Amino acid sequence: MTSIERTAYPRFESEFSEKILAELYTPSDDEIEFVKSSVHIPSQQLALLTTLKCVQQLGQFPILETVPMPIQRHLCDCLAIPQNTLPTIESERTRYRH
Repeated sequence: MTSIERTAYPRFESEFSEKILAELYTPSDDEIEFVKSSVHIPSQQLALLTTLKCVQQLGQFPILETVPMPIQRHLCDCLAIPQNTLPTIESERTRYRH
């Protein structure tokens, strides 16, 4: 049987190894530069980068609250911000712009 991650309606994996995080969710230098030049608040940087990487993997925009913590922590490390930072978008205008 095909795993749920490989179906027409992809979802997040149930477990994340360091290898999966590194291969699928590590942003390139250009992506980090784009995020940091677009947004200056760390929680919003995390939201933009999380959205970017999840769209690349799932093919759809995620609800930020449903993104697993291992992905969020990995992206915090990539952005060099505290791991307890939560991705937030302050307004609908910002959400649309992202």
